[in-house]
Amino acid sequence: MADENFFVDISDTLVEKIQSGDFHLSDLPEIVALAIKALIILAGIIAFIMILVGGYQYIVGGIYSDMRESGKNTLTYAIGGFVLAMLSYAIVNLVQLLVTAL
Repeated sequence: MADENFFVDISDTLVEKIQSGDFHLSDLPEIVALAIKALIILAGIIAFIMILVGGYQYIVGGIYSDMRESGKNTLTYAIGGFVLAMLSYAIVNLVQLLVTAL
């Protein structure tokens, strides 16, 4: 599995390189890996929040039928987005492990 301190290690290393002026194009893969992982985690957080919103709409939809259908759709898409975010995180970790093992 990936290193648990991935964000801390990379960000500290990048900050030190930028401060010392020793920042090169060869550091680009680290930046890309950090950006991809951060965006995937952000997508997962947004999907989780949308699951909460969809659940609220679905529960309150007992009173308002159009809100119930909207909540059902929100839940469907949010769960799909959450699953997609988790799968993409796993795929990125797998590819990173395979590429760095070469």
